[in-house]
Amino acid sequence: MILPGLESLRQKPEDFTQFINWLAEKVRTRNWVALLMLCFVAAAVLLNPVSIKALYPWLMGQELPEDFLDGYPWVYGVLLIALFLSALILAIRAKAREQEISPIDLSERSAVKGLWSFTYEDADLFKRLGRTDSLRKCLDNVTHPEFRFGVLSGESGCGKTSFLQAGLWPGLESRGFRCLYVKLTERNPLAVIRQALARQTEIPQAPVNELDVPAILEAAAGGEPASSDNKGVVLVLDQFEQFFVHQRYKADRQPFLEALAAWYGQSGHPVRLLISICKDYVGHLYELQEAMGYSLGPNESFYLEKFEPREAASVLRVMAKTEALGFDEEFAQELTAQELASPRDGLVSPVDLQILTWMIKAQKGAERKAFDRSTYQKLGGIEQLLERFLQQVLQARETEARRQAAVKVLLALVDLESSTRAGVLTLSDLQCKLSGLLRAEEAKEAVHWLSRGDIRLVTARHQKKEPGYELAHERLIPALRRLAGKTLSEADKANQLLDRRVNEWMGNQRAARYLLRWRELRLIQKQHPYLVWGSKRAQKEVLIAKSRQRRNGGLAAAGMMAVIAVSLTTLYYSDRGQIWLMERDLRLLAQQTRDPALLKKSALAFFASNHVQRLWRW
Repeated sequence: MILPGLESLRQKPEDFTQFINWLAEKVRTRNWVALLMLCFVAAAVLLNPVSIKALYPWLMGQELPEDFLDGYPWVYGVLLIALFLSALILAIRAKAREQEISPIDLSERSAVKGLWSFTYEDADLFKRLGRTDSLRKCLDNVTHPEFRFGVLSGESGCGKTSFLQAGLWPGLESRGFRCLYVKLTERNPLAVIRQALARQTEIPQAPVNELDVPAILEAAAGGEPASSDNKGVVLVLDQFEQFFVHQRYKADRQPFLEALAAWYGQSGHPVRLLISICKDYVGHLYELQEAMGYSLGPNESFYLEKFEPREAASVLRVMAKTEALGFDEEFAQELTAQELASPRDGLVSPVDLQILTWMIKAQKGAERKAFDRSTYQKLGGIEQLLERFLQQVLQARETEARRQAAVKVLLALVDLESSTRAGVLTLSDLQCKLSGLLRAEEAKEAVHWLSRGDIRLVTARHQKKEPGYELAHERLIPALRRLAGKTLSEADKANQLLDRRVNEWMGNQRAARYLLRWRELRLIQKQHPYLVWGSKRAQKEVLIAKSRQRRNGGLAAAGMMAVIAVSLTTLYYSDRGQIWLMERDLRLLAQQTRDPALLKKSALAFFASNHVQRLWRW
């Protein structure tokens, strides 16, 4: 007898393979709803009374007992109801969690952008968000007749891209200039500029792909000299730090820098150039300075500051008004000055304002969507808001394993002992620190994802030899601790164990019996990146080192004993070992009896084994 469906699976094994892969994915991602529904369907098909009557003789090799089905329908019904209700309850709970942290609809005309930048279409709205003076100063200098080249710099997260796209670009057009905005990426800068030129002009892409830098700038200018109607073109190269990050060798950067220098050397060219770069990479512009032979003046260098607390409160007021959120002026002033202002410089990052507004708008219930003290306290303060923000961002990770990898990378960038950032760590440092928790490829993928422009939980920092990475903000640390869940609970367990054991060890004159056991040592080594050393760091390190030495010594002794046991066993069952055993038995027998026949057999045995001297001695 062949079960239904087995013949089709035999004919199409790839269908069965796809099903197994699907099932493995559901188990790996812990999709209990799908698994319970699969069990429900399987039970409904295979365990119903009709199927049981057909399958029982085939499975058990005997007929179904007559009284078996008397109470079976009730059991079968209860099983199906239990499976269905379990799946339904889990689905409801998952939906509730999804709604709690579901992303809000951020339209292009919204003042709440989260970690996204304002665009050209947001120009009218951007004018109201506190950049009026900076924008006017930048526009006045860039449109000055003597301006040829300038640099806009600022910290990561200060809003440079929004400033350029929603502020400078529309402002240039209102003054009769054409703006060619280019955001550099990991690709070759010339290819990115060509693509932007074709997208923002009517020139087809194919001819543009053949142009070099001077020809691209000529095409951008339209081949016309500056006039009252067309005052020229401003080429804006945003995120210029990407050029240095992805063209790591000077030889790779040289052709593009020489092309810009050739453009700069042409007098009367209608194209002006503005470079936007992160503050950490401004020093790398010396290569471009040497190639061009220029020195920036005060009207050619622009620094985009973060907001003063008073300015930040005004921005929150505008955002609350545009998004129909309640607003308490006094509370907003206090919030920006005491909670959001950086302890380092007393300024407020625009990214922090966006995150705060984003998460307040995402709350459920109209009474909670307000910038006031009661709402803020109900939500648990800035840490609770940041925890919800972290949850929402990490929901974009495809699987639970990837979410955990991101959390572990974030934790590795934290000094858990002092609850501060662990500094700038290279990718190699992170991979080494997480060697027992993540594979090198997993750590690399998580780091690159966390440092993306639309994520910004990790900030890339340029260093001499290798780029480094740093946690974006120290305010993320408390939220990250709570969000870490099981990982941190294991770390807490390891820290408590180490604290207790080091005190016991020191209180008993460092006796060997108080060293860490193998299982304890394994837990502590696994959670090594998250250990809090405290004032007894040296003693803890010695305890771990001596425990490791004892473990290694025990392993070596066990290995030596195993080698000796194997050697003796091999010798025992070898020909030489068996002959030695027979000789021993013959010697014992000979000593116990003086039977001439036995003595003769023993003598022949020794002679056959080539032990003549033993024969005479015996």
